[in-house]
Amino acid sequence: MKIAVVGAGIIGITTAYELALDGHEVTVYEKNNSVAELSSFATGGSLAASLTQAFSHTVWPKSGALVRFVSSAAMLPRKELFSMSAFRWALAWGKVLSLEQFQSNFSANANLLNQSVTRLGEICHAEKIEFEQSSGQLVLLRSEADLNVPSTKFAALKELGIAHKTLGDAELSNTEPSLNCSEDIQSAVYFPGDLVGNCRQFAQLLKDKAVAAGAKFVFNTSVNSIKCNPRVDLSLMGTPEAIQFDCIVLCTGEALAELAEPLKIKVPLMAAHAYSLSALMREPLNGPRSAIFDAKDGIGIARIGNRIRATGGAKIGRPTAGDRKKAQEKLYRAIQRFFPGAATLSNSTQFWQSSTLISADSMPVIGETDVPRVYINVGHGFNGWGMACGSARMLADDLSQHVQANRTATFSPRRFKR
Repeated sequence: MKIAVVGAGIIGITTAYELALDGHEVTVYEKNNSVAELSSFATGGSLAASLTQAFSHTVWPKSGALVRFVSSAAMLPRKELFSMSAFRWALAWGKVLSLEQFQSNFSANANLLNQSVTRLGEICHAEKIEFEQSSGQLVLLRSEADLNVPSTKFAALKELGIAHKTLGDAELSNTEPSLNCSEDIQSAVYFPGDLVGNCRQFAQLLKDKAVAAGAKFVFNTSVNSIKCNPRVDLSLMGTPEAIQFDCIVLCTGEALAELAEPLKIKVPLMAAHAYSLSALMREPLNGPRSAIFDAKDGIGIARIGNRIRATGGAKIGRPTAGDRKKAQEKLYRAIQRFFPGAATLSNSTQFWQSSTLISADSMPVIGETDVPRVYINVGHGFNGWGMACGSARMLADDLSQHVQANRTATFSPRRFKR
């Protein structure tokens, strides 16, 4: 089939690669001048099935619909609190779930992450791709509240076979020798199977493999509109005639609404943002071996090649100048707190803001929409890098009808109508 993919972030690139691998004629349209220029540019690097990323799951079920709705609405920015789209999203997020349904969703995300890491390894082996990566993540619990919140999650992860263990002082020191342990760490949980990798580096390398498989990339090109009658007509900004495709896959992040709304595709998605700060390591021995996550402040710190990267400040909605300044200062302090002297904080230090879409049930939205031939692969939240390879393979199988429908039903855009 002749397929258009819109968006060349990590989700769009992996999707294009899998579709080209299946023998489809794939063209990728990207408004920027290269791949992975926006949200995939400076991710925290987490490929973690431990689901430590912000908004990687809805809150654990509580008693009472009102309590859940109020807690969800409290996350919304004040300026968006009274919009209908925000209200619908909060209502869906705050919907009372049975513990069984919640655990099913939680398991689905964890399984997709595991499948994605497996697929990533298969691609790297087949294509001889080497990129900066390390293994292991340490979750630091620094308060009594931290100790109580994740216990149920860790139990659920154990049931899923995701290995982890609580470390004593000696084991903690051996796992991360340079970690400053004077920060009143109550407990530390280690996930040996979690991975950290350079998302942008992998995206650039995979783009070349996608091209070798037959995919075409068209940069500096914005999609103006999509029409289905019954094939897909794609209008490009500045191009007089529409281009026909058999189907289209939207991997556009925040730009999805502009293309989806005229087609009356309605999926409860909310924009969110976070920040990363990357600095050269002054002395590698003083930096992290792999990654840590501070549960108290919601900040991750990881080694990405010769850099140390801190990520955090995740919030629903669009950022303000005040948000950016506070996040930058917080990330600076976190690096100095946990790995003092490890980073060279100078003019070469890179501060980056990322944005993403989060679905109302915190699961990605993958598959064909109510509009025939229009597919989407979005809503991964801050787990986009971790879920990219698995999501792409799932969508390609769904499109080519290689698998039974129940595999993708969990993540289908149509699930919100049930």
